[in-house]
Amino acid sequence: SRILTFIVFCILFARREKYKEFLTGFKNGVVNRLNLSNLIRLGFPVGLLMGVETGSFSLSVIMMGWIGSTALAAHQVLGVITTLGFMVYYGIAAAVTIRVSVFKGYSDWLNIRQASFAGLHLIMGVAVLFVFFIILFHKNMGYLFTPEHEVVAMVALLSWSVVLYQFGDGLQILFANALRGIADVKYMAYCAFACHFGLALPIGYVCGFIFDWGAIGIWCGFPISLTTLGILLWRRFDKLTIRFIIQILQKRGARLPELPFCYIKAILISSPTDRAIQRMCAARARRSAVSIPSGFHPDRLTIQQEHRVARLH
Repeated sequence: SRILTFIVFCILFARREKYKEFLTGFKNGVVNRLNLSNLIRLGFPVGLLMGVETGSFSLSVIMMGWIGSTALAAHQVLGVITTLGFMVYYGIAAAVTIRVSVFKGYSDWLNIRQASFAGLHLIMGVAVLFVFFIILFHKNMGYLFTPEHEVVAMVALLSWSVVLYQFGDGLQILFANALRGIADVKYMAYCAFACHFGLALPIGYVCGFIFDWGAIGIWCGFPISLTTLGILLWRRFDKLTIRFIIQILQKRGARLPELPFCYIKAILISSPTDRAIQRMCAARARRSAVSIPSGFHPDRLTIQQEHRVARLH
């Protein structure tokens, strides 16, 4: 199946008209040290991130085997179930990577943020549905894989840990792919290694064997590690995109560093609706005795509006 998939992709790439321009570039491309170094620089951290995540789950299988065959079977069943949700999250996040990389080519950082957070909303919506499904069927979904009552009961118990880490998993998948889109990959690799090998496995071992919680203890490490990783990657993405937006506005003449960073972020990016933006700006203006022009939209700033934002302090 893998070989057939590769052949089909090659045929599509060579025959489809919309890929003609890319095919020409592919034929004219050359392999050199610079290209290889760039690929290694970007690809190795991404591979490390995926490797440590897979490794943490694989090593937890060994610890499950220490407990017994029932725990090991339940772990495998839940691995299959959680992979279904993971693949949906990853598909949405991959689409976000494409959107972000396109906007990165235009240095359109506002749309980079909007595309990323739109993807986050989709993933959180899917996570809610997935969590609802697990809660609704957690007592019986094990029977899809085995008639053994002990295994099904263990699956029902471990499913609560799966519920806890769904939102953290979606968060880290989304922002890992968003950071790939802007070619910031080293930080996420370091964070992934620290969270998966520094949190998930040690916490699982301590809870499972030191505290004697058994199989559920081993799974306790995943909600903590994945949620921590998601928060770290989200903060990294948030910081980088705001920084680049400020740099672009500085080049266009706005004196934004004179405002508090949190206020710059709020007035440029975060308000959910135009009406909320107007209320926020009006409140700031009343404190500063500065009037806000009608039709002011911080997500679509003109040069004049940038200067107006810079004078709001």
